[in-house]
Amino acid sequence: MEPKSVNRDTGAPEATPRWAALLLLAAAFGVIEALLVVELRTLLDPDGSSFPLVSFPETLLHVERTREAATLILLAASAALAASGWVPRFAAFLFLFGAWDLVYYVTLRTVMGWPHDPGQWDLLFLLPVAWLGPVYAPVAISVVMLGVGFVTLRTGGHFPVRARHVAAAIFGGALCIWSFTCDADARALVAIPDRYRWELLIAGILLAAAGYVDAWRHARSSPG
Repeated sequence: MEPKSVNRDTGAPEATPRWAALLLLAAAFGVIEALLVVELRTLLDPDGSSFPLVSFPETLLHVERTREAATLILLAASAALAASGWVPRFAAFLFLFGAWDLVYYVTLRTVMGWPHDPGQWDLLFLLPVAWLGPVYAPVAISVVMLGVGFVTLRTGGHFPVRARHVAAAIFGGALCIWSFTCDADARALVAIPDRYRWELLIAGILLAAAGYVDAWRHARSSPG
């Protein structure tokens, strides 16, 4: 029988997320994503001289952006099915996204021997412009997302989320995204910027983490 926890607001039992299923979904989708990148490399950069900073033809660019949007929808829908309540569902999304991204890089390393080191630049997303950054940046974000999602789900998602916590998460996430896109070419041409704005990444992670820790402390001190 699936273990239960009790919702503090309603008193109704809640199902504990199915960890094995969540991890299996994230891992399988991470492998799929990595193998698709291998196929794109074969098509767009057969000799591997430009990978992963490959410019996409206009027709393929639209297809790739649509696929990326569908990927995010799939992860969000899976999270919605895995938990009940908006906080547990968001936590499940963070858990799925973090695990998916980490498995993606592990698979690329296993299949292609790439990345050679965490400082190598990568093309992360194309929505709405190219997101560029060294591999350590998305890996760091994914580790944080995985940890936050896991801890939140383990507590049943009983967090007294307030406006300041939501603001910290939104602005922290925006700073992280800005670190990847602030030097992006609006025409989605892939070119390595002069440097990565790592200070934006650090500021974003710290801001979001501060909001989360504050919510967690209030949850720990709440009665019940």
